[in-house]
Amino acid sequence: MQKQIITMSTALLLSGGLLAGCGGNEEETPFSSQNYEGGEEQQDDREVNIMSPGDTATADGMDITIDSVEFTSSEENTNGDTNDLLAINVSATNTTQESKTLSQENFELFNESGYTRPVHRTGESIPATLSPNEEASGTIYYDAKEGNKFQIEYMSPSTEESTPVWEVPS
Repeated sequence: MQKQIITMSTALLLSGGLLAGCGGNEEETPFSSQNYEGGEEQQDDREVNIMSPGDTATADGMDITIDSVEFTSSEENTNGDTNDLLAINVSATNTTQESKTLSQENFELFNESGYTRPVHRTGESIPATLSPNEEASGTIYYDAKEGNKFQIEYMSPSTEESTPVWEVPS
């Protein structure tokens, strides 16, 4: 009986060790939510459409353009320092006969280190709702260092459409 308990305990310890060794972290892709090597790729049933600033994408019933991308500095903070900001000028036209929602939350900026959060600034953001055939524009700001390569991804609420990605050269 004691032999059986020792044998079962040993087996449990070995199997637990094997299971613990099977776990691990998958390496994340260095850019955007998908791995973009240029051109169009398919992942999660979405086609990836790589573009450049100035190009227009059609997504969610809107024509969306990254008009320009430029580096600027933020206002001085309490320490007298300024942050580098990447200003992304976006315009969109609702091409449908129903209202569409568009905000800076639909856009994600990725650098070689991963996702970068937008910096909220008043008065220049994109409107949240576009009426039928309405055009709107605004600026999205991100903390970013000049000299890095970036990708701007439009995150479509629709899972069936292509994912527009604008590459911003360093």
